[in-house]
Amino acid sequence: TCLGRPCGSFGDISTMSFYPNKHITTGEGGMVLCDDPDLAERCQQLRNLCFDPKKRRFVHEELGWNYRMTNLQAALGLGQLSHLEEAVSRKREIGRLYTKLLEGCPGL
Repeated sequence: TCLGRPCGSFGDISTMSFYPNKHITTGEGGMVLCDDPDLAERCQQLRNLCFDPKKRRFVHEELGWNYRMTNLQAALGLGQLSHLEEAVSRKREIGRLYTKLLEGCPGL
């Protein structure tokens, strides 16, 4: 949280990284969060090579990306959710230790 609000609840669009050094990893990738249906639809189009489900398959009006997460990546991420609080708690503990050990270091 930040200022009492959950991460991902600021602005029109928020992003989360699932890179290996994050609290939850899927090996690579991330997710986009928004509460605007039009923005959500636009993000879904872009991440799926800009396929338009209402038009002929493999005919693109514009360029997009292949940012779809595989089922295996999703399973890896979901499996870590049950340990999220423990992981965040441990990182906060490490942060407090760094703060204590680096206290008084010039330039910090």
